[in-house]
Amino acid sequence: LTTAAALAIDLHATKEMRRRCLPPLYCGEWSGAMCLTEAQAGSDLGLLRSRAEDAGDGSFRLSGNKIFISTGRHDMAENILYLVLARLPEAPPGARGLSLFLVSSQRFEEDGSLGANNTVHCTALERKMGMHASPTCTLQFEAAQAFLIGPPHAGLPSMFTMMNDTRLAVGMQGLGCAAAAYAHASRYAAERLQGRALGAATDSKAVPILCHADVRRMLLSQRALVEGARALALHTAHVRDRAEAGSAEDTAELQLLIPLVKSLLTDIGIECCLLAQQIFGGHGYIRDHGVEQLLRDVRVTTLYEGTNGIQARDLLERKVLRDNGVAIERMCQRMEHSALTAEEHAECHFCAGPLAGAVGRLRQLSRALLERSREEPALAGSAATEYLQVFGYTALAWVWSEMAVATLRRPAEDPLRVAKLGVARFYMARILPRIRSLAESALADSDTVMGLDAELF
Repeated sequence: LTTAAALAIDLHATKEMRRRCLPPLYCGEWSGAMCLTEAQAGSDLGLLRSRAEDAGDGSFRLSGNKIFISTGRHDMAENILYLVLARLPEAPPGARGLSLFLVSSQRFEEDGSLGANNTVHCTALERKMGMHASPTCTLQFEAAQAFLIGPPHAGLPSMFTMMNDTRLAVGMQGLGCAAAAYAHASRYAAERLQGRALGAATDSKAVPILCHADVRRMLLSQRALVEGARALALHTAHVRDRAEAGSAEDTAELQLLIPLVKSLLTDIGIECCLLAQQIFGGHGYIRDHGVEQLLRDVRVTTLYEGTNGIQARDLLERKVLRDNGVAIERMCQRMEHSALTAEEHAECHFCAGPLAGAVGRLRQLSRALLERSREEPALAGSAATEYLQVFGYTALAWVWSEMAVATLRRPAEDPLRVAKLGVARFYMARILPRIRSLAESALADSDTVMGLDAELF
């Protein structure tokens, strides 16, 4: 959040505010926090009630209450900068009337130094399922000194600079938990002695649970998802760098990848933590080994910065349908090229066919939803989550194909080459087929979701 706050300030604040705020943020003396949610306004930001009035001295006085503010109050930094969405008195209704303000936990003096505490009060700490080391709190702003960031009534686009950065970061959080879960589980599976080897005599010695097929299935699922997700994250970082350098094509691809990375990698985080807990058995349900904490901590990632359902709707409605499928078609072509490249190498034939088939399925699904959505308005909402997952598993197949081809540069006996090809084969055979049922579900009539009267729930 501190990095994201610095990014938003750098892009949208005045030169003086950048000079004042960026050095202490980047060196860690100050921290940042994002203040959007209110009790009556979660994802629907148009319902926000916080207000700001011009103080006549270049600053504003901001009042309102915000909830679920991560790192909203702590003593790990000298000062906290809050980026707050609020309304000016003349603001139009809805999200179009929101402005972005910077509020410092300590007031700014005229010379830029820090003065007395600002009127920002922590009124409660949230009692959470996990993430207990992160102070999440309720904040009350009482005519707090505030400074406008960007133009009036244009706060949402400015805030999305911060929001998109944090969405990618939350994806990394999901990936980090998944990788930690795999590390715990693979070590435990190699040490834990239970059961007999397949075909061994009943009086033979117990073997590590790594020898059992179902445990291997779970470990390979974790590894295939973690390493694929890491490759996709690195690709996204590369695309982001090129987009920031001014590439319009990469900007369009980045718009597809942000909701994908946020949702897919956090879903993967939960799946891998659940698999680790299953591998540990009863020992995964108690606190001694740390696996249950990973599961509690990762759970919030699918809720952070817009739930995964909201990410899916953003992907399908705004980035695919509104674009008439141009950007997703460009990605399909790129992934098809990788399938052709894999086909050129005998050792990677197992990647080529499944990847080409997945791309074809994604293309057909995109076109079908684009065509039907014109006459079936509820279709996008009812199909969005499955659509994102089809796209996500296809993208993972793509990066696994790329990794498989790249690893052929290593000697045939190189353990990394052997492992990468083995895990890639597992992904194509055991995980990628999920898209078949997901695509079929996405194409179902939206009336299966929306047809039941609300009072019957």
